[in-house]
Amino acid sequence: MRGIKKFFKGKQAIAIIAATMASLIGLTSCGGANQSSESNNGSGKVQTISVGYFEAAYLDTHWKSWEKLYNEAHPNEKIELAPDGDGSYGSAIENLLMTGVVPDIMVAPMTWRKYASKGWLEPLGDVYSADFGNGKTLEGALNNEIKDNLKFKNEYYAVPFSEYMTGIAVNKGFFDEHGWNIPETMADMLDIIDKISKLPENNDADADNNISAFAWSGVESPYYWNYVMNTWWADYGGINQISTFKKMEGPSVYLLSGREKAVDALLTLIGGKKSPKNCAEGVIGASNLEAQMLFVQGKALMMPNASWLEVEMLKNTPEGFEMVLVAPPTIEGGSGEKNLYGHVDEWLIIPQAAENKDAAKKFVSFIFSEKGLLDFFEQTNTTSVFDVDYTKVNNEQLTAFSKSVLSLRSERNIFYSESSSPLMYMGLANFWQSKMVTEMVTQGQTAKEIVQYDYNQVVSDWDSWQKQI
Repeated sequence: MRGIKKFFKGKQAIAIIAATMASLIGLTSCGGANQSSESNNGSGKVQTISVGYFEAAYLDTHWKSWEKLYNEAHPNEKIELAPDGDGSYGSAIENLLMTGVVPDIMVAPMTWRKYASKGWLEPLGDVYSADFGNGKTLEGALNNEIKDNLKFKNEYYAVPFSEYMTGIAVNKGFFDEHGWNIPETMADMLDIIDKISKLPENNDADADNNISAFAWSGVESPYYWNYVMNTWWADYGGINQISTFKKMEGPSVYLLSGREKAVDALLTLIGGKKSPKNCAEGVIGASNLEAQMLFVQGKALMMPNASWLEVEMLKNTPEGFEMVLVAPPTIEGGSGEKNLYGHVDEWLIIPQAAENKDAAKKFVSFIFSEKGLLDFFEQTNTTSVFDVDYTKVNNEQLTAFSKSVLSLRSERNIFYSESSSPLMYMGLANFWQSKMVTEMVTQGQTAKEIVQYDYNQVVSDWDSWQKQI
């Protein structure tokens, strides 16, 4: 990952870096928040719109695709995007907004409500009243669960930027080669794990040939297993348990029955003492890239992940490697529902201090139309919380992984962690609170003990949380 670098050109870079360091010295001499540029190339005015966002492969390559699509639809009002992604961008957002040295468009975390409460964000009611397609406005096309939790003081200030399907990535080529079916139940999964243990590569003298069931990063993303546990919890306890939890009416919601079953399922697959079982050696100390390389190199056949994986690993994936994303195996005795956790953690905002707000709003309205979101999926495998008809996607260019993402979205009830509870949208309360996955699967504790630990931590923090809201 890169460090903080310039979001824009020229003098602005100095202002951004200074803001990131929380230093206000010299900001007034930086010439304002943006350096807009307008020119005439013979086909109409071209306006520059600056964008700040979290560094990610799917966005690094896609802003220009959106720009091209927009300009084709608006030949007399063309734009030029100045996108700049950075791995350290998240830690800079609040300082940027506070100083007013901001891009025209920002991608923010779910704590955007905090920024709205300080008057730093532009209301987006006119964006939500724009045409989505199919006779709907953006507001009319928005998923009801998200819509019910999105307004702040009766105003829209953010647009949910992406919706990621989550689950378990599977080496489809290896499974097909060995005649194995994708596991649908926990019994199926345990059978697959047993088959993996009996592979010739795992029973010869050369340990370097070993093939494991799972790879994951204990350093950067152990929480990818949380996504899997979210689905187990919803499937076993029913979606009503998720709704009850998100109301956050008291610490007791951390003892809902589906939670213990979800943790128990995780322990069944990878729980151990000192080190997790059924996993590639060294996963606790592995980075994201190291874990993903174990997967695409065939050293591990499955990994918890989400719909960004294929694009994220595009440059490192061997030719001919085929993967799919599947739902976690069903826990026996549950509700019978087929739910799936959809991860939404990026929100598009327009700062109040942005220089080109009108142009930014028009661009945002366009990219969140059905046309813009279909293009986004075709390029990135990223779905949306808006009512997009994905049957319009060009199937000929879709990979097996892309098709599996769409299958999950169409066949499952997608739910989210978004909540109208300030405890949740301020980031104080989360689905899984204190016990990290790395601790869960290396300390030999039972599921009941782990859930009780989480509950006890919430009880001890509850009064403090109430004072913060």
